[in-house]
Amino acid sequence: MGTFWTENIQLDRAGGHMPRPVNRWRVLGAAAAVCILIVAADGCGKKTVGPDPGGDEIPFRYLPRTSPQNVLQNLISAYTRRDSVETAVVYDATYLGTSTAPSAPTPVSTFTRADEIRHVGVLKLSNNIVSLFVDLGSRASWQRLPANANDPADWAVIPILMSTIRIEDISSFTTWETSNQTMEFTFQPTVAAPGDTTWTVVLWTELAN
Repeated sequence: MGTFWTENIQLDRAGGHMPRPVNRWRVLGAAAAVCILIVAADGCGKKTVGPDPGGDEIPFRYLPRTSPQNVLQNLISAYTRRDSVETAVVYDATYLGTSTAPSAPTPVSTFTRADEIRHVGVLKLSNNIVSLFVDLGSRASWQRLPANANDPADWAVIPILMSTIRIEDISSFTTWETSNQTMEFTFQPTVAAPGDTTWTVVLWTELAN
């Protein structure tokens, strides 16, 4: 989903192309009217969403991993919340991500589960990254397709035809943005018992600009 550099910190994300830096004020001035940038949270998997009527804080809860769509939603939530714990959960141990950019003479970039976890950890530790935004389209557009021909028959695929990922770096008043990438997420089921199936992301591919 992109490789971002800010100051001397390399923000390795799944995807090997370099997004474009955009003047923060120009982008946010236009974007603020159409989307809400998701402000990074303190804590790893422990963000609260506000008090309940009794005055207690309600912990954030991820969706049960009972469908590929739920796992994809959890992946987005974990990323925007900088939650490396949930990031480790949604990616399979054998996960492999690849990114290619036909417009640039660069080799295919590959990424592992450890790379994804490390990247989210870097985002968590950086005080200069003040906002993250991920748009993979509406959940209704996440069409679940059968496995590709070379994959096990019980796997599932969700293609993402349009995407936007945006990171705000307050240290340089810069917004790092990558958009319009074509992505494909492949999910692997684990059946613990009849009727008890959980899913993880096992493959991710991106065709960058």
